[in-house]
Amino acid sequence: MSSRKYVVMIMYDLPSKKKNDIKQNRKFRKEIMKYGYYQLQQSIYCCSFNEKEQCVKSISNLKKLAPRKGEIRGLILTNKNFEKMYIIKGKYNIAENILLKRIKILEF
Repeated sequence: MSSRKYVVMIMYDLPSKKKNDIKQNRKFRKEIMKYGYYQLQQSIYCCSFNEKEQCVKSISNLKKLAPRKGEIRGLILTNKNFEKMYIIKGKYNIAENILLKRIKILEF
Protein backbone atom coordinates (compact mmCIF):
# COMPACT_ATOMS: atom_id res chain seq x y z
CA MET A 1 0.00 0.00 0.00
CA SER A 2 1.41 3.35 -1.07
CA SER A 3 1.64 6.34 1.26
CA ARG A 4 1.14 8.64 -1.73
CA LYS A 5 -2.11 10.58 -1.83
CA TYR A 6 -3.88 11.70 -4.97
CA VAL A 7 -6.10 14.56 -6.09
CA VAL A 8 -8.57 14.30 -8.96
CA MET A 9 -9.26 17.60 -10.68
CA ILE A 10 -12.44 17.83 -12.74
CA MET A 11 -12.72 20.74 -15.19
CA TYR A 12 -15.86 21.31 -17.20
CA ASP A 13 -17.50 23.67 -19.62
CA LEU A 14 -21.19 22.93 -20.00
CA PRO A 15 -23.70 24.88 -22.08
CA SER A 16 -25.85 27.31 -20.12
CA LYS A 17 -28.00 29.17 -22.62
CA LYS A 18 -31.14 27.03 -22.52
CA LYS A 19 -33.19 26.34 -19.41
CA ASN A 20 -32.65 22.57 -19.69
CA ASP A 21 -28.88 23.07 -20.10
CA ILE A 22 -28.76 25.12 -16.91
CA LYS A 23 -30.73 22.39 -15.11
CA GLN A 24 -28.29 19.71 -16.31
CA ASN A 25 -25.32 21.87 -15.30
CA ARG A 26 -26.68 22.33 -11.78
CA LYS A 27 -27.49 18.63 -11.49
CA PHE A 28 -23.94 17.64 -12.49
CA ARG A 29 -22.45 20.15 -10.05
CA LYS A 30 -24.58 18.81 -7.18
CA GLU A 31 -23.66 15.22 -8.02
CA ILE A 32 -19.91 15.84 -8.06
CA MET A 33 -20.21 17.60 -4.71
CA LYS A 34 -22.01 14.51 -3.32
CA TYR A 35 -18.95 12.49 -4.35
CA GLY A 36 -16.82 14.72 -2.11
CA TYR A 37 -15.45 17.17 -4.66
CA TYR A 38 -14.69 20.73 -3.53
CA GLN A 39 -14.97 23.76 -5.78
CA LEU A 40 -11.55 25.15 -6.58
CA GLN A 41 -12.74 27.73 -9.10
CA GLN A 42 -15.82 28.11 -11.25
CA SER A 43 -16.26 24.78 -13.09
CA ILE A 44 -13.14 23.26 -11.49
CA TYR A 45 -13.55 20.75 -8.68
CA CYS A 46 -11.06 18.59 -6.75
CA CYS A 47 -11.23 15.57 -4.49
CA SER A 48 -8.53 13.77 -2.50
CA PHE A 49 -8.02 9.99 -2.56
CA ASN A 50 -5.66 7.53 -0.87
CA GLU A 51 -5.26 5.17 -3.83
CA LYS A 52 -4.96 5.73 -7.57
CA GLU A 53 -7.58 3.04 -8.18
CA GLN A 54 -10.08 5.17 -6.21
CA CYS A 55 -9.31 8.07 -8.54
CA VAL A 56 -9.97 5.97 -11.62
CA LYS A 57 -13.21 4.66 -10.15
CA SER A 58 -14.37 8.17 -9.26
CA ILE A 59 -13.71 9.39 -12.79
CA SER A 60 -15.57 6.36 -14.14
CA ASN A 61 -18.56 7.19 -11.91
CA LEU A 62 -18.52 10.80 -13.07
CA LYS A 63 -18.55 9.66 -16.71
CA LYS A 64 -21.91 8.03 -16.00
CA LEU A 65 -23.28 11.29 -14.55
CA ALA A 66 -21.98 13.55 -17.32
CA PRO A 67 -24.56 15.49 -19.32
CA ARG A 68 -24.68 14.73 -23.06
CA LYS A 69 -23.61 18.24 -24.04
CA GLY A 70 -20.44 20.08 -23.07
CA GLU A 71 -16.81 19.32 -22.28
CA ILE A 72 -15.52 17.60 -19.13
CA ARG A 73 -11.91 16.71 -18.31
CA GLY A 74 -10.39 14.77 -15.41
CA LEU A 75 -6.80 14.92 -14.22
CA ILE A 76 -5.16 12.71 -11.60
CA LEU A 77 -2.40 14.43 -9.63
CA THR A 78 -0.29 13.38 -6.70
CA ASN A 79 -0.59 15.58 -3.63
CA LYS A 80 2.95 16.77 -4.33
CA ASN A 81 1.92 17.88 -7.83
CA PHE A 82 -1.15 19.62 -6.41
CA GLU A 83 0.97 21.42 -3.80
CA LYS A 84 3.22 22.77 -6.56
CA MET A 85 0.31 24.59 -8.23
CA TYR A 86 1.10 28.27 -8.63
CA ILE A 87 -1.36 30.88 -7.53
CA ILE A 88 -0.83 33.70 -9.96
CA LYS A 89 -3.46 35.95 -8.42
CA GLY A 90 -5.56 35.45 -5.33
CA LYS A 91 -4.97 33.16 -2.38
CA TYR A 92 -5.70 29.61 -1.26
CA ASN A 93 -9.43 29.03 -0.91
CA ILE A 94 -11.12 26.72 1.60
CA ALA A 95 -11.17 23.77 -0.82
CA GLU A 96 -7.41 24.00 -1.38
CA ASN A 97 -6.77 24.26 2.34
CA ILE A 98 -8.90 21.17 2.99
CA LEU A 99 -7.17 19.20 0.22
CA LEU A 100 -3.74 20.28 1.45
CA LYS A 101 -4.80 19.33 5.01
CA ARG A 102 -4.16 22.87 6.28
CA ILE A 103 -7.58 22.88 7.91
CA LYS A 104 -9.68 19.98 9.14
CA ILE A 105 -13.31 19.36 8.45
CA LEU A 106 -15.63 17.68 10.89
CA GLU A 107 -16.23 14.03 10.21
CA PHE A 108 -18.97 12.01 11.86
